[in-house]
Amino acid sequence: MEDKNYLEELFKRYLNNECSPEEIAFLLQHFDSRKGESDLRRLVRNELLASTTSDTGQEAMKDTLKQVYQQVADKTFLKEKPSGGKVVRMPRRTIITLSICASLALLVTTLYLGRGYMTGIFNPEIQVSTLKGERKQFQLADGTSIWLAPASKLNYRENSREITLQGEAFFDVAKDDAHPFIVHTGKTNTTVLGTTFNIQAYNDRADIEIVLLTGKVKVDANHNNVLLSPYQRAVFNSVSGMLKKEDYPDAFAALARKEGKFKYEGEVLKNVIGDIERSYNTTIRLNKQLQGITYYGDFDQKKDKLETVLQQISLTYNARLKQTSTGWEIHK
Repeated sequence: MEDKNYLEELFKRYLNNECSPEEIAFLLQHFDSRKGESDLRRLVRNELLASTTSDTGQEAMKDTLKQVYQQVADKTFLKEKPSGGKVVRMPRRTIITLSICASLALLVTTLYLGRGYMTGIFNPEIQVSTLKGERKQFQLADGTSIWLAPASKLNYRENSREITLQGEAFFDVAKDDAHPFIVHTGKTNTTVLGTTFNIQAYNDRADIEIVLLTGKVKVDANHNNVLLSPYQRAVFNSVSGMLKKEDYPDAFAALARKEGKFKYEGEVLKNVIGDIERSYNTTIRLNKQLQGITYYGDFDQKKDKLETVLQQISLTYNARLKQTSTGWEIHK
């Protein structure tokens, strides 16, 4: 009796309000088991797939659920007021039947209204992440190429041009005029059609930086927006809430970053140390006196040894470099 075809037929009859109380009781009892829960999700999923292909289908599904509740309501409340103000008690069997109807209706409605959950089943979110010292290059279904920097995380759904980034990544976006490519960082939204750009959005940095090499991008943050052209960058300060646009002749330095090549022209030393920590998978303790000063220099993760890079920085500021059990220290 619990074969697949019978269950599907019974479920459709239930959605059309054609089940007897005994059949509803059978459905609820079946769906209360582990296998039954799996069957229920499959049946609701099939209905969602059939109903979400058009607005008409979506409204039909909503109407069906409304009808189920109305059916319960019609049986629960008397259409005529009892005379004499007496309380009319419903038979125990009727109460049980209504409880079963309400329970099953609630179960189906919960699954239907949780379409975000069901969408997650149909099109699960994909996450690509990197550890310190690790870099990844991959391509999305639309042809967009992404280079993910160390200690970064990127979330997206297949066949979607909308992603969420934590950390740093370089993008070479496939052009699609009808479907803009959007990158969310939590503090900024960057919208593009087809272009190459780099985003830095690490949690340990006050600034989120978007550098554009080709094409055009729009950056939204804190109810403001700027439109970038090639060799410009947008900087959003999460502390002040300010978003600014500026010319950036060294934009191609962002292109080199995806290969582990770093060049600094007046960068705050604290940010430079952050790049080194992520690139070499290490921990560096920097004296507070040195954190805010600017640095001019470069390093290549693939060619330069960590100690050599740190020695170069220490000599620049006449600071002392010390290796510890947990990493390195640079102090005056």
